[in-house]
Amino acid sequence: MPFFKSDSLEQRARAAWERRATPVFRGVYDAQMRRLLNAISRATPETIVVLLSEQWSKEPAVVQAAVQAFYDEMALAVGGAAFADLPTPDDWQVIADSLFTASRRRAGAFAATMTETSMKQTQDVIAAWLDTPEATTGELRDMMRGVWTGPRPDAAAVTETTYMYSQSRHTAWQAAGFWGYSIVTMNDGHVRPSHEEAAKNGPYPFSDTTHQPPVNDDVNCRCVSVPVLENPYG
Repeated sequence: MPFFKSDSLEQRARAAWERRATPVFRGVYDAQMRRLLNAISRATPETIVVLLSEQWSKEPAVVQAAVQAFYDEMALAVGGAAFADLPTPDDWQVIADSLFTASRRRAGAFAATMTETSMKQTQDVIAAWLDTPEATTGELRDMMRGVWTGPRPDAAAVTETTYMYSQSRHTAWQAAGFWGYSIVTMNDGHVRPSHEEAAKNGPYPFSDTTHQPPVNDDVNCRCVSVPVLENPYG
């Protein structure tokens, strides 16, 4: 559809959000690490499981609060840009409300998934620590740092930005009366076969979030989506 930006412009716009997201997610992972290591520093081998369980129960809400402003800002900006591109714009307030609802839902999902992954990894570290004779809590803290360092924060920044970029556009398009979306690849030698399949087998209704970028939740997915006004399947 000619009233939407080119794929290359969308790529640059999304990359700009990725650059803004990276320090946000690095900070979130670092803060969770510090909270959990602080809980360990107060524990003994007999109390460590209870103290960590108490901390884990708080983590989803704390993480969501830390990232929500970024999700809201991105949703409103990206959704607003998609709204401005519409040939027959609908009511902006309706779209804005839908964007904030989607933003809260995605931020909550990220917080829950991030915490669950961290918790499972720390459980493995603690099990190894308990099997180590005469290991100290200080050694446990050193062992646990690897749970939050490495590629996880940067991968989360890329994946969440890609998801929020497509989700915000989809939310605006859906609120404005569009039916669904198609996937467009970069059409070069780096496109994954499964992403080529997703592009070939569309379009998809907005209720189908499986195929929206990042396709298959693949990190560094470069696909973009474009709106489809009417159901092509009748």
